[in-house]
Amino acid sequence: MLARISDALTRDGDGALSAVLFIDLDGFKDVDDSLGHEAGDTVLRTAAERLQRAVRPDDLVARLGGGEVVPLLFGPTANGVLDQVSERLHATLVAPTRIGGTVVNVSASSGIAPVGEGDKRDATAILHDADLAMYAAKAAGPGESRHATQLPAATGELLDVN
Repeated sequence: MLARISDALTRDGDGALSAVLFIDLDGFKDVDDSLGHEAGDTVLRTAAERLQRAVRPDDLVARLGGGEVVPLLFGPTANGVLDQVSERLHATLVAPTRIGGTVVNVSASSGIAPVGEGDKRDATAILHDADLAMYAAKAAGPGESRHATQLPAATGELLDVN
Protein backbone atom coordinates (compact mmCIF):
# COMPACT_ATOMS: atom_id res chain seq x y z
CA MET A 1 0.00 0.00 0.00
CA LEU A 2 2.80 2.40 0.87
CA ALA A 3 4.38 1.79 -2.55
CA ARG A 4 1.07 2.61 -4.25
CA ILE A 5 0.72 5.84 -2.29
CA SER A 6 4.37 6.76 -2.98
CA ASP A 7 3.82 6.15 -6.69
CA ALA A 8 0.60 8.18 -6.58
CA LEU A 9 2.46 11.10 -4.99
CA THR A 10 4.59 11.41 -8.14
CA ARG A 11 1.56 12.21 -10.31
CA ASP A 12 0.68 15.80 -11.02
CA GLY A 13 -1.98 17.88 -12.71
CA ASP A 14 -5.49 16.46 -13.05
CA GLY A 15 -4.20 12.97 -12.21
CA ALA A 16 -2.61 13.99 -8.91
CA LEU A 17 -3.43 12.22 -5.67
CA SER A 18 -6.04 14.30 -3.84
CA ALA A 19 -6.78 12.15 -0.78
CA VAL A 20 -6.20 8.86 0.99
CA LEU A 21 -9.17 7.38 2.83
CA PHE A 22 -8.84 4.72 5.52
CA ILE A 23 -12.08 2.76 5.88
CA ASP A 24 -12.77 0.16 8.54
CA LEU A 25 -15.89 -1.99 8.24
CA ASP A 26 -17.71 -1.66 11.56
CA GLY A 27 -18.99 -5.04 12.68
CA PHE A 28 -16.85 -7.06 10.26
CA LYS A 29 -15.03 -8.96 13.02
CA ASP A 30 -18.38 -9.92 14.56
CA VAL A 31 -19.53 -11.35 11.21
CA ASP A 32 -16.26 -13.22 10.78
CA ASP A 33 -16.34 -14.59 14.34
CA SER A 34 -20.03 -15.51 14.51
CA LEU A 35 -20.78 -16.65 10.94
CA GLY A 36 -17.33 -17.89 9.93
CA HIS A 37 -14.57 -16.83 7.58
CA GLU A 38 -16.55 -17.77 4.48
CA ALA A 39 -19.27 -15.30 5.50
CA GLY A 40 -16.60 -12.72 6.29
CA ASP A 41 -15.08 -13.26 2.84
CA THR A 42 -18.51 -12.75 1.26
CA VAL A 43 -18.93 -9.46 3.13
CA LEU A 44 -15.46 -8.35 1.98
CA ARG A 45 -16.08 -9.31 -1.66
CA THR A 46 -19.42 -7.53 -1.63
CA ALA A 47 -17.89 -4.44 -0.02
CA ALA A 48 -15.04 -4.41 -2.57
CA GLU A 49 -17.46 -4.68 -5.50
CA ARG A 50 -19.62 -1.90 -4.10
CA LEU A 51 -16.63 0.36 -3.45
CA GLN A 52 -15.26 -0.19 -6.97
CA ARG A 53 -18.62 0.88 -8.41
CA ALA A 54 -18.82 3.89 -6.08
CA VAL A 55 -15.41 5.45 -6.71
CA ARG A 56 -14.56 7.46 -9.78
CA PRO A 57 -12.87 5.70 -12.74
CA ASP A 58 -9.36 6.98 -11.91
CA ASP A 59 -9.58 6.17 -8.18
CA LEU A 60 -8.06 3.03 -6.68
CA VAL A 61 -9.34 0.81 -3.85
CA ALA A 62 -7.05 -1.62 -2.00
CA ARG A 63 -7.59 -3.86 1.02
CA LEU A 64 -5.08 -3.67 3.85
CA GLY A 65 -6.32 -6.58 5.94
CA GLY A 66 -9.28 -7.58 8.07
CA GLY A 67 -12.05 -5.13 7.33
CA GLU A 68 -9.68 -2.29 6.41
CA VAL A 69 -9.83 -0.76 2.94
CA VAL A 70 -7.88 2.20 1.56
CA PRO A 71 -9.27 4.16 -1.40
CA LEU A 72 -6.84 6.51 -3.15
CA LEU A 73 -8.66 9.44 -4.74
CA PHE A 74 -7.16 11.21 -7.74
CA GLY A 75 -7.91 14.41 -9.59
CA PRO A 76 -9.30 17.79 -8.65
CA THR A 77 -11.43 17.97 -5.54
CA ALA A 78 -13.32 21.20 -5.16
CA ASN A 79 -14.82 22.11 -1.79
CA GLY A 80 -17.00 19.32 -0.50
CA VAL A 81 -16.00 16.69 -3.09
CA LEU A 82 -14.09 14.57 -0.56
CA ASP A 83 -17.08 14.60 1.77
CA GLN A 84 -19.40 13.67 -1.11
CA VAL A 85 -17.17 10.76 -2.12
CA SER A 86 -16.91 9.61 1.50
CA GLU A 87 -20.70 9.79 1.92
CA ARG A 88 -21.22 7.83 -1.31
CA LEU A 89 -18.80 5.13 -0.12
CA HIS A 90 -20.55 4.93 3.26
CA ALA A 91 -23.97 4.70 1.61
CA THR A 92 -22.88 1.82 -0.59
CA LEU A 93 -21.38 -0.09 2.34
CA VAL A 94 -24.40 0.09 4.65
CA ALA A 95 -26.67 -1.76 2.22
CA PRO A 96 -27.46 -5.19 3.68
CA THR A 97 -25.58 -8.26 2.43
CA ARG A 98 -27.44 -11.56 2.19
CA ILE A 99 -25.43 -14.64 3.15
CA GLY A 100 -27.58 -17.70 2.67
CA GLY A 101 -30.67 -17.00 4.76
CA THR A 102 -28.96 -14.39 6.91
CA VAL A 103 -28.98 -10.65 6.30
CA VAL A 104 -25.76 -9.02 7.46
CA ASN A 105 -25.46 -5.30 8.13
CA VAL A 106 -22.15 -3.52 8.48
CA SER A 107 -21.31 0.15 8.46
CA ALA A 108 -18.00 1.89 7.94
CA SER A 109 -15.89 4.42 9.77
CA SER A 110 -13.52 6.41 7.62
CA GLY A 111 -10.62 8.77 7.94
CA ILE A 112 -9.79 11.21 5.18
CA ALA A 113 -6.28 12.56 4.64
CA PRO A 114 -6.43 15.26 1.97
CA VAL A 115 -3.29 15.65 -0.14
CA GLY A 116 -2.59 19.07 -1.57
CA GLU A 117 -0.21 20.40 -4.16
CA GLY A 118 3.23 20.71 -2.60
CA ASP A 119 2.32 18.40 0.30
CA LYS A 120 5.58 17.48 2.04
CA ARG A 121 4.33 14.30 3.76
CA ASP A 122 5.51 10.91 2.56
CA ALA A 123 3.28 7.87 2.03
CA THR A 124 3.74 6.63 5.60
CA ALA A 125 2.70 9.97 7.10
CA ILE A 126 -0.35 10.30 4.84
CA LEU A 127 -1.57 6.76 5.59
CA HIS A 128 -0.92 7.37 9.30
CA ASP A 129 -2.97 10.59 9.18
CA ALA A 130 -5.85 8.77 7.46
CA ASP A 131 -5.63 5.97 10.05
CA LEU A 132 -5.72 8.44 12.97
CA ALA A 133 -8.73 10.17 11.41
CA MET A 134 -10.47 6.79 11.04
CA TYR A 135 -9.94 6.08 14.75
CA ALA A 136 -11.40 9.51 15.55
CA ALA A 137 -14.40 8.58 13.38
CA LYS A 138 -14.78 5.24 15.20
CA ALA A 139 -14.71 7.06 18.54
CA ALA A 140 -17.58 9.25 17.30
CA GLY A 141 -19.68 6.17 16.49
CA PRO A 142 -20.30 3.67 13.69
CA GLY A 143 -20.69 5.10 10.22
CA GLU A 144 -18.80 8.31 10.96
CA SER A 145 -16.10 10.01 8.93
CA ARG A 146 -13.39 12.45 9.99
CA HIS A 147 -10.80 14.54 8.17
CA ALA A 148 -7.22 14.35 9.39
CA THR A 149 -7.28 18.15 9.24
CA GLN A 150 -9.97 18.12 11.98
CA LEU A 151 -7.71 16.37 14.47
CA PRO A 152 -5.86 18.37 17.11
CA ALA A 153 -2.33 19.17 15.97
CA ALA A 154 -0.99 17.46 19.08
CA THR A 155 -2.51 14.07 18.17
CA GLY A 156 0.43 12.98 16.05
CA GLU A 157 2.89 14.29 18.59
CA LEU A 158 1.23 12.37 21.42
CA LEU A 159 1.40 9.12 19.44
CA ASP A 160 4.91 9.61 18.03
CA VAL A 161 7.17 6.97 19.51
CA ASN A 162 10.72 7.61 18.36
